[in-house]
Amino acid sequence: MIWEAELRAAGGTELRPVLPGASLPVLRRWLLLPGLGQTGAYWAPVARWLAADGIALLAADVPTLSTSCTAPRGSYDRLIELAARLADAAAGHGACAVVGHSAGAPVALLTAAATHSFGCRTAMLVDPVPEHLGLARTTARAGSPALVPGEAGLADPVSELRRLYPLAAQPTLRGIAAASGSWGGPRCLPARPLGSPHLATERARAVGEFLAATTVPVLVLGGALSAMLPGNLARSLADRAVHGTYRSVAGAGHSPHVDNPRETAAEVTAWYDQVIAARPGRVP
Repeated sequence: MIWEAELRAAGGTELRPVLPGASLPVLRRWLLLPGLGQTGAYWAPVARWLAADGIALLAADVPTLSTSCTAPRGSYDRLIELAARLADAAAGHGACAVVGHSAGAPVALLTAAATHSFGCRTAMLVDPVPEHLGLARTTARAGSPALVPGEAGLADPVSELRRLYPLAAQPTLRGIAAASGSWGGPRCLPARPLGSPHLATERARAVGEFLAATTVPVLVLGGALSAMLPGNLARSLADRAVHGTYRSVAGAGHSPHVDNPRETAAEVTAWYDQVIAARPGRVP
């Protein structure tokens, strides 16, 4: 497709279409920031539903982009620097929304705001980590499986995905496994957070203040069964935003796009269309 050729010509692999070679016409492009341990392959099932509405997902290689940042690791300044780089890429390809999952949510929020004057209309935070946005929890977080060094690239990737995503349908996991080959497989999570605890605390406080101040419409989309983001915390995050909305995906945990891709696609498109209808402008 022409727009994919333009994307490649722009240089680098920082932005990639989640569904390369899709035959349906592209009416809108959304920038995707996958969470830790995931790549664009995990969004391929959602991307197929979005493609039917003319929406193409462009996944960012956040780890690669972050290596060129110069601000201290774990700092708010580094987050701002990364968001500026992503904003340039998003604006260059006409992205009109930014989607960030889990740890990708804070930089998605900042990126959407940075490109707002260039046509980016919304930020969609998919099961964000509440502490990353300055919201402390009052109860301990329930444990959940996570990728650790040595567990990626097993002989049966579908079985490994089943361990990590017990709520997902088998065809969805097979689709992710098939798509993962071109993305280099799953990413291992760091053994401990990068940067100092003080920087992480200051970053979370600053992101929380930014959430409360930005006028960009924000969707907080949580999995109804998520241990990471219980419904009360998701509602609190949405309430902090000037134009915030909370929606949930039934039968889904921390990765709604894996556990229930069809409803995830339906929720984000319905909310986006509602925002655009209420705020008409030149960007579709």
